[in-house]
Amino acid sequence: MTENTPGEATVSSLAPLPIGPLGSARSVSAGEDAMSGCARELAAAENVLAAARVGIGHWAEHVQARTELLAGIKPKVSAIWKGTRLAGPADLQRYDDDAKVLATLSGVCSAVTATSSELSVCKRRAQVVGDALATGRAAMGDWRSHQAAMAAHKAGDFDAAHAQTLWVAAWTAAPKNINAFKAADARLSTTPPCQT
Repeated sequence: MTENTPGEATVSSLAPLPIGPLGSARSVSAGEDAMSGCARELAAAENVLAAARVGIGHWAEHVQARTELLAGIKPKVSAIWKGTRLAGPADLQRYDDDAKVLATLSGVCSAVTATSSELSVCKRRAQVVGDALATGRAAMGDWRSHQAAMAAHKAGDFDAAHAQTLWVAAWTAAPKNINAFKAADARLSTTPPCQT
């Protein structure tokens, strides 16, 4: 059973954005306060993570519906698949928009060389945020790929049998990246915030 329904909205073709780890090399400009610069970078990164939480939440719900269907729990899969599918394009757009902002600030935290305890806290948070960004990027990539596959099937690029094959493969692979993001996000929730 495929989860595509004729007549549903299509996903726009949004290319994945490169989001490097926090600290990809940018010098702190003269006069820029290291602490506030790092805090701004972390705030932008956490906006990306907030967008990832929403998108990955929809992806996890989409995947879980099939899991429950196969287990005989029989959730209202059509409604779940439709709702999450229709949310997908906005999930990707929000994530990409926040990633663009982060790209303009990336590297500030890693350029900080001061060793105050406050800055150590910020640098530690940046490391944990970087891990969460990487896992979020992978899980959002899965959601992006599945959205593209659904749109391609709707457009008639391939038949229902091929769509089902792609869906089963996506469903089978999905837990790895979803669970990795959830674990990284849980670590982030116990990591002290960067205070300016």
